[in-house]
Amino acid sequence: MQEGRRIFETESLDDALTGGLNPTIATTVAGAATAMRITPAKSPSYQQLVTWILQPEVVKTLDGNNIGRILHAELVLADPKLFEVLFTYLWRVVELAPTFNGIACAMILNAYGRSGIHHDRLYEVMCERAKTALKEDSITIAHVANVANALSRVQVRDAALFDVLRDLAIKFQKQAPPLVMTTILDAFSSVGIVDPDLFTLYEAALAEQIAQCSAPLMTSILNSLVKANRTKSPLFSQCAVRAVTIASTYDASSIAKSLDAFYQAGHLSEEFFGSMAERACKVAADFRPDEIHLTLRTLSHFELFDAELFPVLASRLVSIAKVNRSIPPEDVVGIVSSFAAVRERHDELIHTCSLLMKPYLEAMRPELFTELLWAFGELNLRSETTRSMVTLVRNKQVRLATPSGDATKDEVLQKRLTVIKQVYGLE
Repeated sequence: MQEGRRIFETESLDDALTGGLNPTIATTVAGAATAMRITPAKSPSYQQLVTWILQPEVVKTLDGNNIGRILHAELVLADPKLFEVLFTYLWRVVELAPTFNGIACAMILNAYGRSGIHHDRLYEVMCERAKTALKEDSITIAHVANVANALSRVQVRDAALFDVLRDLAIKFQKQAPPLVMTTILDAFSSVGIVDPDLFTLYEAALAEQIAQCSAPLMTSILNSLVKANRTKSPLFSQCAVRAVTIASTYDASSIAKSLDAFYQAGHLSEEFFGSMAERACKVAADFRPDEIHLTLRTLSHFELFDAELFPVLASRLVSIAKVNRSIPPEDVVGIVSSFAAVRERHDELIHTCSLLMKPYLEAMRPELFTELLWAFGELNLRSETTRSMVTLVRNKQVRLATPSGDATKDEVLQKRLTVIKQVYGLE
């Protein structure tokens, strides 16, 4: 393998130099490059291949198998010219779609979907062909997962094709490792297709193999169940139990996303929250602002204040702000709001967040503006920023949030408006 990679990164294609490249050779080279996971920028031979396939006269000669293998290589190897290749072949794909076999359909849909390319005509013809082609004997559970995942990435919700994918997923379930099962559940839940038979079967299978699931995988399972509105599934609580035993393997991303899943589900698990908080303290230096927001929002929502974690993550945000002033307002407000919810004042954090938010005040959504002013009021803050906010409201340059019609949200809003009135005298 190492020798093959060395050859790719040092040798040129004689066929490219002599004009002898053809679709068969190109497909073979693309397949070998994919298998060896070469780095395109370091490989003269792969660069020659890409230059060749981008020629207009070559585009007209490649068939579905050739295109599928080449686009798959471009995607997997993350070639800098990936999007140029995808757009160059888009209309050729539309033209040839009715001739594609199952594997070509799977590879091409995977390449365009995972790359986030939206094109109605492309998916119309590809999905129509895939409904038949994916039933071929050559299709495996990996192809099913890749197609479902690709379609979910671009929110293509072709009900008939997802019926085919569901039937195949059920048929091949015993061949599916936990990662593939999770990918399929996540794809179906992402497009809002929650088939009871599929989910029940896969949830039971994942529960049996929970000991094989890593922290990122369990995080994905939790979020899939949330999106599918199946948080009462035994699998949800089993993931929490498993998480406690392997908490030391969780990184900042998995901690934040797992806690957010419990927030979205409205589930309180003190043992799970405690283990995540303890782990978060140890990896606090790795947290991004959005991860700090999700973590603190969940704990504060359940009125759980961790005397070690809250200050540690506050200090982390302050450190980030010293080198990056472009932190999303939603995250800044969410973090301040979390401290307000547990009535814990952290002066350095408040000062930092006040400075971060000052440029955004006049452009903020009423809901976000109201949440920030409430948080400052709950913490009894009177500063240049709060004075500016009050002035903006009084001058009618910014308005406070109004009831939305959602009883739960409106109850929270009314409590916040009451605090704002009491502290700042605003109606």
